[in-house]
Amino acid sequence: MSVTFINTFTAKNGQEDAFVTMAKDWSANLNQVPGCSEIKIYRQSDDPRKVVLIEQWDSQDAHQAFVDSMAENGGMDEPMKLLQGMPEGTFLNAQ
Repeated sequence: MSVTFINTFTAKNGQEDAFVTMAKDWSANLNQVPGCSEIKIYRQSDDPRKVVLIEQWDSQDAHQAFVDSMAENGGMDEPMKLLQGMPEGTFLNAQ
């Protein structure tokens, strides 16, 4: 059963566009990661610093494998320079 992962990022003031550009680069690459079938990027209309990624994964394990690989190679080092705090994420299961 596939799962949806909602990931919310808050960009630092003035870094919103740079972060969205980076997220678009991720989306091109993430669609090639085993277990990820889709990623969409949204900006919150009342706070453009908030960027939401909605990702479709085959399973939570597939997502976790990706997160582990990012942690191993420092894949979040550059994005964190553009963010205010850690991203917040949650899994949703279709009913």
